Amino acid sequence: MKNFFVHVYRQKGDIQEDIVLKFQAEDIEDALCEVKTMGFYPMHIKCVHEAGFKLPVAGTGKKSIAFKRYINPVYLNKNGEQWDVHRDGYSNRVLQVNTGCWDDDYIHSGVFHAWGEETYEQDNGHNTQDSYAIVELPDGRIEHVRPDKIKFL
Repeated sequence: MKNFFVHVYRQKGDIQEDIVLKFQAEDIEDALCEVKTMGFYPMHIKCVHEAGFKLPVAGTGKKSIAFKRYINPVYLNKNGEQWDVHRDGYSNRVLQVNTGCWDDDYIHSGVFHAWGEETYEQDNGHNTQDSYAIVELPDGRIEHVRPDKIKFL
């Protein structure tokens, strides 16, 4: 059995899910089958990583961290109601205060496991690479955190 991280994204109404799931599977195809049983489809999968290590249990020598999280933008119409493109049109939207930005302080906590890297192929044929921290949250979920948004405690 190998450890896999699967980064998925989907929109359910007004709720956006952008999460990293961890699985133990024989190979990448088995990991993707597990993702599908959870209601995610290939269009939801951003990337899949095979971990070269077994995730230890929190508190077994890995570093505790604090990090900032991106707050997804929330738009309101001019009446202060939730914005709807079909009802309000693009020109009648206002960004809600304290959304579409990063947390002001390091208010989230977790356990740092390793540095990871994602490669994105662009339309022009070039590749872009992003580094991130693999962080285990207190509830066991895994998140990717940008290096400039993490603080080791």
